[in-house]
Amino acid sequence: PNVEADIEIEEKNQESEKRDRVNRSDYCKCDCCDELDSEDKYQKLNALVGTIVSALALILFFICGQTGIISYAWSWIFFLATPIVSSLMIAIQKKNPKCFAYPVLVLVVYMILGAIYGTWGTMWLLFLTTPLYYAVVNIFVKDNNKTKN
Repeated sequence: PNVEADIEIEEKNQESEKRDRVNRSDYCKCDCCDELDSEDKYQKLNALVGTIVSALALILFFICGQTGIISYAWSWIFFLATPIVSSLMIAIQKKNPKCFAYPVLVLVVYMILGAIYGTWGTMWLLFLTTPLYYAVVNIFVKDNNKTKN
């Protein structure tokens, strides 16, 4: 008896998902987000690993801050492991290095090398490798959008 109502609800859900994908593509120009949907077979694994990495970052933040191994001023850097690990997993799953959050990795390396060696003045050159990374990746990786059309 409520079959028509169920069909209407399903159609609205599909329209909403389609609208969400369009909105995501407005701010994210990589082809990694194009295929992320609820049917992604890696979605649960990615969520689990992201949660574990975030929890470990929080634990390390408090342990290092309380024990004085690394002060609270620097232990926040553990939180940057979450986008690095998450984007690495997506890049591996999609077989597309464009999905990797390389700029975040560069930031972590810059902060660690600057803090340990005090080479803030020269280590900023690491940031110049970001466009180089994406240029090299674009040369060697086939664009999925071009192959689909």
